[in-house]
Amino acid sequence: MRALLTDFEGRTVFLTEEAWDHIISPPHDYMESVADVAFATLRAPDEVRRPNTRPENVRLYYRWITGTPVGDRWVCVVVKYLQDEAYLLTTYATNRIKAGGSYP
Repeated sequence: MRALLTDFEGRTVFLTEEAWDHIISPPHDYMESVADVAFATLRAPDEVRRPNTRPENVRLYYRWITGTPVGDRWVCVVVKYLQDEAYLLTTYATNRIKAGGSYP
């Protein structure tokens, strides 16, 4: 286990070594330089969405940031919620918020 994070509702989110290695690997290795902002997105997102593909247990946390290595972008943090645990799957920068349902 690499880190314990907290989402905006006070739930613990686990960040595993495997997920961290994925996050800092190409093509989104630039995320290492903005990791603090990405993790802060969990605590204070601008928007939270339910993806169309797995709306029952995955949340997409978005926050607008300026000055990333790839320009001004939305940072998206993807978290999978299980019955008693939550895991950060990935984080990346994007031009737009994905379609999906609003949360809650």
